[in-house]
Amino acid sequence: PPNIDDSQSSSDAIVREGANVSLTCKATGSPTPSIRWKRDDGTKISINKTLAVAEWEGETLEMARISRLDMGAYLCIASNGIPPTVSKQIKVSVDCKYILCLFNCNDLSKINAIILALSGEKSLL
Repeated sequence: PPNIDDSQSSSDAIVREGANVSLTCKATGSPTPSIRWKRDDGTKISINKTLAVAEWEGETLEMARISRLDMGAYLCIASNGIPPTVSKQIKVSVDCKYILCLFNCNDLSKINAIILALSGEKSLL
């Protein structure tokens, strides 16, 4: 059966919004296992801004210009026809560049306050 080599595979990652991310999954076994990737929640994997797929095949999953929509758990699945198929979950967190906070007022005559601040910086009211 296949075996995922944790020491040569990616662990959970924190990625800056807009950056590229590369996840690796190495597996051993005879015959040589094939690797495929899926999102744990079933949504499509956004490879870049024009390509989103349900599954990706290969040891490396590369995603360009990651956004907060790409945040979540990814499954690396190794199979070689000999049960059991094995998987590893890798969580991707996105460090968002901007945080937008809206404070709604009950009185519509008052203007809603909009605060825009860089993550980790002070915001002004």
